[in-house]
Amino acid sequence: MKFNWGTGIVLAFIGFIGFILFFVVRMSTDNRANHDLVTEDYYRQELAYQKEIDAQNNATKDINKLQVRKSPDGLEIRFQKK
Repeated sequence: MKFNWGTGIVLAFIGFIGFILFFVVRMSTDNRANHDLVTEDYYRQELAYQKEIDAQNNATKDINKLQVRKSPDGLEIRFQKK
């Protein structure tokens, strides 16, 4: 069989496809990795996570209303009224 650039390209494609298929089969049959992205109580967990996000947003919402100054007695922190 004559080995030219066309044969090399075809063999490279076959090798690449085999490489990808090897990892697809390996990862889909591996029991050590959990590939499930959705749990049974997905919405309950999402609401709990959203509460954490809201708490962080509420904690940092008024951070721009703080005034911090360095004075001879130490740090002076002023809170602006709403």
